Amino acid sequence: MVNMATAQSDVYLNPELRINLFSIASIAVFTQFICSVAHEVLGHALMAALSGGSLLHVSSVDADYNIEHLTVGLQRLIHSAGILMNFIVGIVVAIIAKQLLHASSNTRYFLWLLCHVNFFIGGGYMMALSFAGFGDVDAFVTGLPNPVFWKTALTLIGAVISFATLKHGVRTLDPFLGNEYGERRRRGRALTIFPYLVSGIMSVIAGLFNPVGMVLVAMSAAASSFGGQAFLAWMAAFIRIRKSGEPVELLTPVFSKTWIFLGILAFIVDVVVLGPGLPR
Repeated sequence: MVNMATAQSDVYLNPELRINLFSIASIAVFTQFICSVAHEVLGHALMAALSGGSLLHVSSVDADYNIEHLTVGLQRLIHSAGILMNFIVGIVVAIIAKQLLHASSNTRYFLWLLCHVNFFIGGGYMMALSFAGFGDVDAFVTGLPNPVFWKTALTLIGAVISFATLKHGVRTLDPFLGNEYGERRRRGRALTIFPYLVSGIMSVIAGLFNPVGMVLVAMSAAASSFGGQAFLAWMAAFIRIRKSGEPVELLTPVFSKTWIFLGILAFIVDVVVLGPGLPR
């Protein structure tokens, strides 16, 4: 157990108190991979298959299926399944995180990141792409009476979810930040802005291998990662001075061969396998 009262003065000298960026990058890559699988594979592709549709193609950034013979209700469910699955995964992970308060710092950070990124992706789709004229939300509202009302309502709901997730994320990130304000800001940037950039770059790289081409990279890979997850990067700006109270253990993601292996494995699968898509 590391006492916060002594941690601040030794944060650069004690390796156990320094955030390891290799592990953070690996955790971010693994998190992004799970979120992509949740949205495209477990969401759109699985729901299309369970509903009687024909899966044509699924990748890390899109899913294509033949569902024209299905009822309109089932079609809308399939179109919204990616967003719904991100929310479901986020809720499940939040519940798990509350039960694993004695897990390692790396595992707790992974659960924190996975929970909030899933909510940011789901909320981002609803907020940013409601009026885009393409994508999940547009397909969902097509054919509904007064589509402008539905798009406006979904945009507002997405904004509420995203801001609520940001607020919850800042509060639950506190054990990783420490006491001193400057150190809190530095650690906060390493735990939010850095994984945001890593995840976005990974999504774009995987999207480059998609046979649809650069249009999909711009509309889906870049938009959903750099755009939809922008609230993750904004968290750093909301970190404040820690309220007075008893010092608590400072949680620090440290170097981990296991997490680095998982990150490399996730990157390979996401880029080499899911990048071009399946089946081929």
